[in-house]
Amino acid sequence: RASASSLTYKSGVTDGLYGTLAGGYYNAHFASRLEVQARAMAGCGWYRGRCGADLCAGMGLSFFLDENFRIKAFAEYETVCLVPQKPWMHSFVLGWSSAWSF
Repeated sequence: RASASSLTYKSGVTDGLYGTLAGGYYNAHFASRLEVQARAMAGCGWYRGRCGADLCAGMGLSFFLDENFRIKAFAEYETVCLVPQKPWMHSFVLGWSSAWSF
């Protein structure tokens, strides 16, 4: 996946953070309408012209409403090694999404 986000400092200044990640995932179906997904990714992040390691792990739970539509809740943890003063920056994301399949 490719991502673009912003970092906001206490002073109010913002900077762009960009990353590319690749990895694997595992899906487990149960109870005919539920699916659990686990994934792990590694890649590279860019910040102010610096490049560093980007690592991510996440879990998700999907509920299938029918064959073509599902709702998903997920949690994801990402850490990027870029800045010498603070070598590892961390983020934790909680969210939900919906998807249609054709």
